[in-house]
This record gives sequence, structure tokens and C-alpha cells, in this order.
Amino acid sequence: MNENRADGMLSPEELEPIIEKRTDELRRSSSPKEDIMINFPVLLGRNDRKRYEDCPRFILWEFIEPHRSQVLKNHSRSLERLVKLGGLLPDEIMAVIEDREWKPMIMRDAIDQLKQAVMLKEDVMNAKEGFNLMSYRCKAGHVEFIWNSRGGITPFMVNCRECGLISEHVDWHSDLYVPLHQPKKGDRIFIDLTLEKAKEYRREYVEKYWDDDMKKMFDTKEDAIQRLAKNDFERFAPHTPDLVTVT
Repeated sequence: MNENRADGMLSPEELEPIIEKRTDELRRSSSPKEDIMINFPVLLGRNDRKRYEDCPRFILWEFIEPHRSQVLKNHSRSLERLVKLGGLLPDEIMAVIEDREWKPMIMRDAIDQLKQAVMLKEDVMNAKEGFNLMSYRCKAGHVEFIWNSRGGITPFMVNCRECGLISEHVDWHSDLYVPLHQPKKGDRIFIDLTLEKAKEYRREYVEKYWDDDMKKMFDTKEDAIQRLAKNDFERFAPHTPDLVTVT
């Protein structure tokens, strides 16, 4: 994020050419090889990758690097060597970042926990990303600027609105602090999640993924919806992020 907070006074007319310029720069700089150098791959088999399309393909290198000692304990290999071997499975990554021995997890649960974990950032970063206009880019090169309309945290990854692939927050140091920004109709922004909205999201989720694994964890679909929604809402309360489209 910019250290110079003067960008908060930019008018819409001044902001538009800046966004256009950065969008063009990000599109031209997107490269799978470049991403691998700064990210750590999440390993999934071909069939699982098709089944769990929402699973991240990469996590930030800085996210796993502080846990090098646990990586060596669990896998007897360095992070660099694991990158060349394709990375780690979701439940293996969760064990590493929680500094514990690996134990098998239900794949759906492991992926969900991983997605939630990558939303966590250092407190100092959380405090600085409030009211920022942030750039997100997917593997296909689609770029989107999303405004954080409040002072809470934001996810590192969202679904690309153009193609549905995972879109990652990139070029952090160039985030624009624009507390008076007025998003246009159709723009996506981050707001605080409500419990009612969390239940709506989880109802769709449970209907889609209700299977034998989930039946073992919850008594009924409604029980799953209520418990999962409550957990989502309280995880980062009172500022759990929600991504919405301006209407």
C-alpha cells in the first residue's frame, strides 16, 4: 500500500486513468512462471481438481515460509524441493501452518479451512487495508479493482467475475487509499457480512455439497446451515468480509 496517503483525495476523474494504467500493467505482467516464483502450489489430483474447483491453486509464499521447521518435520523436504514436486495437499498445508503433525482430513473440510486460513493476515496489514482500492488478478489475466468499503480485513483470493477462476490480490504496495470513493453500479466491493447473508450462502453450499461426508458431521441440512453460518459470521466478527455487487 502507498505510504503517501494523499491518494485519498483523488477525484473520480483523477482515479480512472490510474486504474486503467495499472490494469494494463497487470495484464501484461501476468505470467504463470512469475506466479510460481512468489507462491506455493496447492497439490490436488486431476479428478479432485475437477471436483473441488474452488480449491486454491497457490497460497502466498509468505504464508507458509515461517513454518519451514514444521515442513521438515512432516515431510523431510525443504519448501523449495516441495515446489518442484508439486506442492502439498490441503490437509498437509493445514498441518504445517498449524505447526502440528499431519493427520488425514475430509478433503472438503480441509479445502474450506485452507480458504478461510488464507484470509488471515497480520494485524498491521489488516489496519492498513481499510478503504483501499485493491487489484485482483486471475490466471487468465483478468484484472479487477475491488474497494474495501470498511476498516475490516479482506480475503487474499476471490472468484474472478469474468471466468470464475481464483483471482488473487496482487501489487499490494500500490493499493489506493480512497475513503471517499464512490463505486459505480456493477462494481464489486467488500462489506461486513451479516448473519442472515451467511445463512443464505451456506444454504446454497449445503445443497450443493450435501453428501455422505457432510451427513456424518451434521444431523440435518438445517443443522449444517445454522452451524456453518454461525462459524462464518463469528470468525472475523464484527468485520467478516462479504463481497457484493453494487446495484
